[in-house]
Amino acid sequence: MNRSRWLVGGLHVATLVWVGGDFPWVHGRFEPGPGWAAVEGFLPSDGGGARWLDDDALAAAGHPPETWLLVDEDDEEPCFLHALVRRGEDDVSWRFGGSPLELDDPPAGRA
Repeated sequence: MNRSRWLVGGLHVATLVWVGGDFPWVHGRFEPGPGWAAVEGFLPSDGGGARWLDDDALAAAGHPPETWLLVDEDDEEPCFLHALVRRGEDDVSWRFGGSPLELDDPPAGRA
């Protein structure tokens, strides 16, 4: 079972524990990190029990996608978080890739 630290701008906001997957999604457990409060508000409820990461809002708040890293606790090469959804307190699914997520409309000042 892999454990990856989710870093936003170098701040450890959560640990994602890999349990399984259904490509391109990985499924697992969510453990809040010491910096969780800094990003918790960027996962609003969709009204159906899921909380999706609001990529655009997080980027607009000064945390662009190139700062959303997943670092495996076994010291493997870091990768970039592309999407994250929480269902309940510790159930999480996410997507990742080797390059940062490309937003459709970058915040002002980022082109």
